[in-house]
Amino acid sequence: MKDRATTVCWKGNQILLVAKARSKWSLPGGKPERGEQMVDAAIREVQEETRLLIERPRLACLFVDPRAAHHVFEVDVHVNAVAKPSNEIKHCLWVTPDQISTLRTSSGTREIIDLVARSRRSSPPAS
Repeated sequence: MKDRATTVCWKGNQILLVAKARSKWSLPGGKPERGEQMVDAAIREVQEETRLLIERPRLACLFVDPRAAHHVFEVDVHVNAVAKPSNEIKHCLWVTPDQISTLRTSSGTREIIDLVARSRRSSPPAS
């Protein structure tokens, strides 16, 4: 099973989704490079895919599906942050968790967002 760094980027109450050409919406993320810590992979993947520079992502959970073990991080970005598609990513979109069901995503993406959003509602980030 592959390990994957997956990041839920929050801008207020919205989450960042990315999509490759003709692909489902997903959370930014990818495989760590040899010897790379998962948190560093999360930071690098978000920057490579969206050009956003994130700081201090927090480990939210480990989500295992048949294809990968997702080390899920979450991070709050500035309200004026602009995500720009980069590398293989063709689209970036900010949505509220309630809007996820209207988009073409994998069940894993929906489950991860649901878990992280529920946790966030029960214990909002410190200001």
